[in-house]
Order: sequence, then C-alpha cells, then structure tokens
Amino acid sequence: MTAPPRHVLVISAQCAPMGHLDRLEESASLLHSVLVDPRFGGCVPGLRDGRSLFTGPELTGARIGELVREGYRFAGERGAVLVVALLGHGFVPGTSGSLCYMGTDSQPEVREGAVEVGPLLRDAADRNGVHGVVCVVDTCHAGGAMPNPNELAGGVRGGSVRLNVLMSCGAAQPSVDLRLSRELADLLQRGWARAGQVIDTGTAAFAMRGRLPGQNVGHSALDGDPFAQEPLWLGRNVCHPEYSVGPRAGVPGPRARQALAAALAALDPPLGDGRLPNTLDGTVALLDTLADRPADPMTQRAVRAAENLVIEFRTVDLLSGRLGGEISTAHLRRALGAVLTAEDGPPRGSPRPTVPDAVDHLVYEHPVTDPDCRRRLTHFVVLLAQEAGQDPADPVVKQWAQSIDASVALNNALGFARAQRERQRLSLVVSLHASLTGDWPDSLDAWLLRDGDIIGHEPFKAPDTNQASVEDALDRAVIWAEDTADELGIDLHRVDVALPTARLLDWPPEEAGPDVRLGHQYAVVLHWSERLAPTRSLRRLRSVVKDRWEQMHNRTADVPLDWLDRRAVQDREQLYDELRKGRYRQGIGLLHHPGGDTSLVELLLKYTPVFLWPRDGDCRADWPSCLDRYWPTLPIGLTQAYRRRWLGECGEPIADLRVVWDSGEWLAFCRSIALPVPPTAPRPLLEEQ
Repeated sequence: MTAPPRHVLVISAQCAPMGHLDRLEESASLLHSVLVDPRFGGCVPGLRDGRSLFTGPELTGARIGELVREGYRFAGERGAVLVVALLGHGFVPGTSGSLCYMGTDSQPEVREGAVEVGPLLRDAADRNGVHGVVCVVDTCHAGGAMPNPNELAGGVRGGSVRLNVLMSCGAAQPSVDLRLSRELADLLQRGWARAGQVIDTGTAAFAMRGRLPGQNVGHSALDGDPFAQEPLWLGRNVCHPEYSVGPRAGVPGPRARQALAAALAALDPPLGDGRLPNTLDGTVALLDTLADRPADPMTQRAVRAAENLVIEFRTVDLLSGRLGGEISTAHLRRALGAVLTAEDGPPRGSPRPTVPDAVDHLVYEHPVTDPDCRRRLTHFVVLLAQEAGQDPADPVVKQWAQSIDASVALNNALGFARAQRERQRLSLVVSLHASLTGDWPDSLDAWLLRDGDIIGHEPFKAPDTNQASVEDALDRAVIWAEDTADELGIDLHRVDVALPTARLLDWPPEEAGPDVRLGHQYAVVLHWSERLAPTRSLRRLRSVVKDRWEQMHNRTADVPLDWLDRRAVQDREQLYDELRKGRYRQGIGLLHHPGGDTSLVELLLKYTPVFLWPRDGDCRADWPSCLDRYWPTLPIGLTQAYRRRWLGECGEPIADLRVVWDSGEWLAFCRSIALPVPPTAPRPLLEEQ
C-alpha cells in the first residue's frame, strides 16, 4: 500500500503584549525547511493554494484557527497525514490546564482572541479521511496542548484516530527562546543512532531531554486506528542504514536552505516551483536560470545565495574527500574555535563540529563587516588541514580556492594560521594548590610551557596569605613569564589559573592586576587546583574524568552539559549515589550560585572536567541559547565576553557565567606533576572522596 501524503503547516505568531520573540521567524523557517525537505520530513504544503509557512501581522487568533481548519479539511480530502507546528506565545487560563495559542490580537489570560489548541487538534484528528495528526508545540505551557482523550474516543470516528504531540515544556512551565524548534530541526537533519527508521514525537522528546534546561520536553500519543499501515513520524532517521540522503549528507545545510528559500520566494515573478537544488549541478543550473532574469535587487540576492551554495558544495567536497580521511571531531572543534575567537564581537549562530554544519555556518553567517564568506572559510580550511596533519598548501586545496575565487584569501589564510600557531606556543600556569585548607596560600607555583612542554618552574611567595598578597605574587609570576617570553622571542597570550574550591567561588583572577586587568591582556582559563594535589579518591577518578572529557570533546550534536537545579542537589547522599552510578556523564552546570557550599562543588568537580555556575544569583532563562552560540569558542570566548562586558559592549548573559575548564591537555599536565596529598585525619565521606 502506498504511504499517505504528508501535509505541513508551520504557524509562528507574534503577540505584542507578551513581548517580541527575536528568533521566531528564524526558528519557524528553519523547522519548516527541514519538514519539507524530501530527505528529512518529506512534507508538501498543507493548503490547497500551496502555502505552508505562516508568519506576520495577519495571524490573529481567528485566522490561525481558520488556517488549521483549512489544513485538516484538505488533508481529509487527500487522505493525508497532517503535520502542524505552532510557535510563539501561549497561556493556560486559570487552572484549566488547556493551552491557548496566542495570535497577534490576543491578550494575556483572555480566551477570546486566542486559539484553544486541544479542541483544534481534536477536530483535526477526528476529521474523516485524515490519516493522523502530528503536532509540534513550542510555546510556554505547551504541555496543555493535548485534547481530552475521552472526546476523541467518543468522536465521529469512534476513537479510530491517531494524534501525536511534541510539547516544548510542561503545562506550568515557560518555554525559552523557541529552542525546541531549532533543536528538533537539528535532530531531524542529523538523525539519531539510537532510533529506528523514523523519528517520532516520542523519540524526539527522549533525545532532547537535558538539552533544554528548565523545560520538561514531553510527548503524548493516541493511536486507535486499526488499519494504519505505518507509524506517525516527524522525520526519517538519516542515521538508519536503510536511508541514504544523497551524495553529500547535510548539504544544503539549514542556513543555506533558509537563505536560498527566502531569496527565491522574494522573486517577482516567481521562479518555477520554488524547489531548492540539492546537488552542485542543480545549483549551477539555477544560476544559469537566474542569469536570464533582469538584474534587479531581488535577483541579485538570489544569485548571491546560490553562489554561496556552490561554495558550500565545493568546500564540503574538499573536506570530505582528499582531506576527509584524517579529520576528527576534535580537529573540527579546534579549527572552528580558532576561527570564531579570532573575530570581533559575540559569535553568530551555533555551528556543530561536523564538516557540513561548520561550512554551512561559515558560508552564510559571516559578519556584516565581511564582504563575503571567503576569508573565514579559507582560514577554517587551512587550520583544519593543519590540525589533521595535512599540507594546507596542497595542490588540491589551491584548486579548491581557485574554483571559488579565493586564491588571495587562501594566501592570507596561510599567514593567519602561522600567526595562530605562534599564539598558542607559550602559556603560563599558576596554581594556588599550596593551601591544603582551601584558603589563601602563602605561595603560588608557576610553570611556563612551550609547545606543551615545561620550560620553567618558579614559586612566588605570598607571605600575608590574603587576596592582595596572592594578587601581588600573581603579578610577579606574569612578569617572570613575560621576561622569559622576550628571551624566547615568543609572545605570551594565555594564563591558566588553578584555584581551590573556595577561591573559585569568590575570586575572579581575570580581574586582578595593579596596572591592567589580567583578562584584558591574556586569555584566562580557570581550573580546579585539587587535581594538582590529588587525594586517593581523585587519583581513582582520573580515568573517569578523562573519558568524560573525550566524550564531550567528540560530541557533534548538543552542548554536552547536564544542568542541575536546587532540587537535584538538595539530597547530598542521593546526588553522591547518582554520580557513583554514572548518572551525569557530561559537563555539569548549576542553575544557581552554590554560595559557600564548597562540599557540593568539590563533589561535582570530582566527576566532571567542565563545571559552570552563575557569578551570582540564579541562571537566566536565556543562558541555554547564549551558551549554544558560545560553546564552540570556549574557554577563550568567555574571556572575550568578559572584556566586552567591562567595556560596556556586551550584554550577553554568558558574561555572568563562571567556568572551570579541565580539558584533556590540563588533565595530562596535572598527572605529569601531581603529588598525592599527605595523609591527614579522616574527613566526612562526601567531602573526602
């Protein structure tokens, strides 16, 4: 039996009284582009007139209801599955538990002018001829979207209905920054190795748990149709061996599709059926077609988007071909981080460390100060080749540069890569681990590293054992390192500072310095000094922490963090048991400042190489999306955010974060010099171990 067609409606409505959603149109367009892509969602427009993406001031509550009703009537006529996505604002009136989706004319807590989602989905699923309804709800209080199952059981079809709903949060929770829509688009493009042939709402909800802090992503499914031949699904699982998504999986990327789709949609008169090319030859043919049109601004915009797609195809071909056999996720992460941290201003977007997504980001998200993408792209290719042990001046690389008109940019990129390598050669490590009690020590230890090897080690006295004395010793250590750097003819750009737990919580060393802040002159990276003088328990957990760093460093999907709220850490014995069982296998972020609770912080740091917490107070709701953008740049990007905050140039919440970054290189350094702590009187279990 032939599978039923799949219709889609993506609706994204602003509501002025609830506040403007900056990323609403972007998120809706991205999710829509994935759902209509034959490789992923395989949907066709859900209205008879060929429309499927709706945004703008005309989306009143009444109009939204009309659109969905038109959609399910059309789906019923064609025997189709209807996929609906609702993005924007929502509220639950009183204690009703039923979600109202808000249009442009809606008012807070007023049913009239809003759309009650449950009854709308009930009517859609109960419509004769509809083969099922799949709904994505990305609003506050999304958990109230499901209709009453008793009404479906006693409906027109006698319960022979199918309805699956993916909800961004619980009925009493806020939903932040439309992250569900973007995470879902990302999941459908990349697939999931743990899933079957398709990704349904249950699979998506499970895959996203922990990726949206403060939001309990949920799903609900009703399947009462005894004659259904296949499950309801959101997208094909491109990781499954049954599916092949073409010669270059992931190209065009989501940014390419969004840019080209928007450019083609703006053409007047329209160009053909508006389908996007998914091969290099198809993109070249599109450029030939555009060349026959008048050179008006809209045509020029479409030409630029298509030319960028040609660059994307050719770059992915290069990095997946001759160079691809040697490239690892770690290589991609380091090269991408170096390019992003070399830019002025906060990072744009959140590229993943995969070849298609990194290239897609660099091609379409270049700063407005850049005339095009070639400068950043050639920087990335050269750095990636070096990371992978390849020759960036290989004739194949030069041919690629010629094919995208970037020969001069490639020559400049070779110089940039040499300068980057010089910047990374020298680093200063300063540790306060001499204080076994965790208080201010009476001396600091300083090591100077060149190319990862220790070339100098000096102690610096802090006789007054207070903050001022330690900051004076730190300043003397920096002067010693700079004097040595002058003799070597190498500039110093990075200072690693290892602190005991109490000092991590109350002292920002990047702000120290009598004449200039340390973080203004150097990239300052925080570490936990206990690893330099490890207890027996820390020595036992070395390999655990090392393995977790490697897993984090090789992740290509989401930000590898487990977020813990106050409830999760309230019962210390239970938390300890969860850690022992391996519950939290990534980095750990606290959603609140731990105050003076050093035993909690020590317990968490024992098990993770990366630990985040707010400078003070509680986590801001916009942290997760901000961290998405900054993650590829960490830890250096955090110092850059601090600098912009000091100068009043950055209001990004990332500058409110504190981060311990015990990378693989740092763990190896600690192991090479660490001495065990001498035996002392027994300590309480959770503090000692």
